[in-house]
Amino acid sequence: MKNHSHPGRHRSPRPENSRKSHTALKHKRSTPPAARWLWMSAGLLLILGIGTTGATRIDNAALRLGGQTGIGAPPFSIATVLPDNTIAHANPEESLTLPIPGKNALVPGRTITFQTTVFNNTETLPSATQVSVIPIGTGAVGNAPNITPFVRITIVNSLTNELIVGNSTSNPQEGATIQNASGNLGTLTPLGFPALPNGTPLTTPLPPQSTTTITVMIHLSSSVTPSFNGGLTALALQFTGTSTTP
Repeated sequence: MKNHSHPGRHRSPRPENSRKSHTALKHKRSTPPAARWLWMSAGLLLILGIGTTGATRIDNAALRLGGQTGIGAPPFSIATVLPDNTIAHANPEESLTLPIPGKNALVPGRTITFQTTVFNNTETLPSATQVSVIPIGTGAVGNAPNITPFVRITIVNSLTNELIVGNSTSNPQEGATIQNASGNLGTLTPLGFPALPNGTPLTTPLPPQSTTTITVMIHLSSSVTPSFNGGLTALALQFTGTSTTP
């Protein structure tokens, strides 16, 4: 039998692993350059995202509230104007003397009268204000007979003639007893400028709605018996202010 194979066409059998390698290469597709860059870019963005959100960073900023002076208000106070035109803060802790003209003329059936001015010595807060005549202690002065139970008090608004304490603006004999010698002055508006220092002369005009002037009448009842001859009383004119919201 003749062999019809041509020597030049003879092919040797291919190794098994060569066919497998050819088959593997046949099904593996190379990644185009553009696609590979997109994949790298996506991975890079993902890495950056993880790095940013995972990092712990702390920062602090302190803002001073209200500047160097802070938040709040200066001390709330009311004040009076003494006869020599100096300012006196009406603090109960301080012993201030209010000169009373005719203080040595208070005898049974007589009345001594004086005026004084009070104002809201606060820059921004209105003041609901009261006025009282109160005894100092029991009203006794040394060993002198204590005539405090026999005094009658009348207080009138000097500007409007409104009765504040007592029962009559013209008859001081109908004044209130010392236990009831208290009344309201209404609300005094704030100054609108910093408080005026204690003990200094009043050189700045006071806003009309921040101040008021009162007339005080102290009457000694004629019912005082001779046993109280030479009697004295220690009294104080007290102003009480309560801050209110504007």
